[in-house]
Amino acid sequence: MDRSWMSKDRMSREYEEGVEYFINFALEHCPNQRGIRCPCMRCGNLIHHTPNKIREHMFFNGIDQSYCTWYWHGEAGPTSSQPTEMAQRYDTMDCGDVASTVEMVHAIEDEFMTDPMSFKKLLEDAEKPLGYAPVNNEMPLSMYEAKKTLNALGMEYKKIHACPNDCILYRNELNEASSCPTCGTSRWKVNKAGARNTKRIPAKVLWNLRLAISADGINPHSSMTSRHSCWPVLTITYNLPPWLCMKRKFMMLSLLISGPRQPGKTKDGVKSRLDLLEMGLRPDLAPRFGLKRTYLPPACYTLSRKEKKIVLQTLADLKVPEGYCSNFRNLVSMEELKLNGLKSHDYHALMQQLLPVAIRSVLPKHVRYAITRLCFFFNALCAKVVDVSRLNDIQQDIVVTLCLLEKYFPPSIFDIMLHLTVHLVREVRLCGPVYMRWMYPFERGSLRVLYRVFIGMDAIGIPSSMKDEWKCGKPLLGGRAITIHDYKLVEQAHHYVLQNTTIVQPFIEQNILVNQKRVKWLEDEHVRTFSHWLRKKVSDDISKKEPIEKELKWLAQGPRQQVLTYPGYIIHGCRYHIKNRDEARVNQNSGCDWVDSKNGVKVDELGFTLVDLSKIGHKSDPFILATQAQQVFYVEDQVDPRWSIVLSRPKMELFDIEGDDNIADNCMEHHPFANGMPNIKSFDEVEDYDEICMRTDCEGIWIEN
Repeated sequence: MDRSWMSKDRMSREYEEGVEYFINFALEHCPNQRGIRCPCMRCGNLIHHTPNKIREHMFFNGIDQSYCTWYWHGEAGPTSSQPTEMAQRYDTMDCGDVASTVEMVHAIEDEFMTDPMSFKKLLEDAEKPLGYAPVNNEMPLSMYEAKKTLNALGMEYKKIHACPNDCILYRNELNEASSCPTCGTSRWKVNKAGARNTKRIPAKVLWNLRLAISADGINPHSSMTSRHSCWPVLTITYNLPPWLCMKRKFMMLSLLISGPRQPGKTKDGVKSRLDLLEMGLRPDLAPRFGLKRTYLPPACYTLSRKEKKIVLQTLADLKVPEGYCSNFRNLVSMEELKLNGLKSHDYHALMQQLLPVAIRSVLPKHVRYAITRLCFFFNALCAKVVDVSRLNDIQQDIVVTLCLLEKYFPPSIFDIMLHLTVHLVREVRLCGPVYMRWMYPFERGSLRVLYRVFIGMDAIGIPSSMKDEWKCGKPLLGGRAITIHDYKLVEQAHHYVLQNTTIVQPFIEQNILVNQKRVKWLEDEHVRTFSHWLRKKVSDDISKKEPIEKELKWLAQGPRQQVLTYPGYIIHGCRYHIKNRDEARVNQNSGCDWVDSKNGVKVDELGFTLVDLSKIGHKSDPFILATQAQQVFYVEDQVDPRWSIVLSRPKMELFDIEGDDNIADNCMEHHPFANGMPNIKSFDEVEDYDEICMRTDCEGIWIEN
């Protein structure tokens, strides 16, 4: 069979037929009875799987297109010999993405602009097959050759000579020194007689490990009502390949700092206002000193007590899907009007999605929009898939946003952390999506380590039994059998299933051709009669001995009225519950009735979708397939309580890596905002500078001396 199918689109019929041909060929010719080697881009003929698993991998991961001679599956190569015993030792060896070698070579193209011949050799090496073939084996012939390739790819390490007494390192200006300038000890090993070895063997060698540290505050007592804070410091080795650096087993707990409080303080205080006065800026915001108290006039970013209550009450009333973030009700203090005990995950949820909703009706418009622009920047930056063509626009947007923040907020807010945002887009260009490098693996690693330290529990992970359930779905406990007496409801559900099943599509077209009428009449008549017509059509075809697929026979018969009903279901990792169950719970995993898409849905100037839950629509077509559902939650609009803002939870994924049960650490990708950045023209034309920087509609801040 022509093997051009290997480079075809994986959705094409040619590729599908080619996959079946390959599996049948392997079953007939493969001499290994333990299983069949998987030729997908991830397994690279190094791992054995069942035919069904191989079929799945070839569609999800694609086939290694360099594997043109199927010698691992019984096909004779240039010689008739079988793979060597040495190659068989690599049977169970795990490997990364075969295509990543080419990607890594392209990523360092800029580094070889001055040495095109070296870059050309790298490209040639990347295109050579890496299979363990008995003839024309392209694997490195020695460790030296392997190191040369790794060094060219930027995965090298360096040996640094050191003084045996740990006084100095022989590098930089001491690179050529032969003895330690501090203690006089020779750099080289000496024999028993005290003479220096003629081979100049260093007395002590250090390896230049590239280490990174990460610290994250967590509450070890599993109660967010407690404000105790614990700060684990994790160390990560960056000499490893990128896909290994973020694995749990390569994270080391090097330090554990325990304290009663979490760090943090306000950026707007007496010193900040005095700095403005010293620079000759915004004199109306200067502090006014009294005998016992100091008064800070309200700046444009100052929240009144009423506004603080609105923001905190919005967060406290949130009912989000399970796993979205912490329960903000436990983090809000209405007495102190503060947020306490947030984790880094909660801060990201605020910055990417929740903060623009929480401040919709507070602060002057120009300040509110400037903050919203910063949130939109992080929302776009943290997307799982980054549109490279938009990076220039995102960079320009963050520059403008920082200028606006500098215009409204005091200089004390502009520490190194806020300044670094202007470099984040460049970091994405160089390193790829943010989720490959952010805090969540370390935060989860800290929790697992502390559970072991404090409680002695095993590390939290994803049981292997959940992998199939994650994709296919699983009902929760408590199912019971019921009989549906509403025949119309059963017919509506049955019709939707038929309309969305691939195998039924030819019959739908055939039924429409039979009834050449007006479009509206045709739609209504099709809904009313199609299921009956299909049942008769399939029955007639069976009586004529025509081949009918088993699935189509069952679908044509229609559903039973006796069904199993469950209080909840898990689809693609998301929990869905009935309304009654969620009413008394802090999470919202239930849905709602369909909203009238004409009068009950609108999109505001910031790109938020709002719905009026009192306007019900789609009463004649209320069903969807479970796999079509997307989990959302609703936040009551501060501006108009009749409307609710629609927010979606991050897409949950499971990395199905052999021998690895990690849940994907990219689950903080939030619903993108449709309209991009808020327009600054509407509030940047304010002429009165005092009006921009001050508020006259709220009280200032009193501070005890």
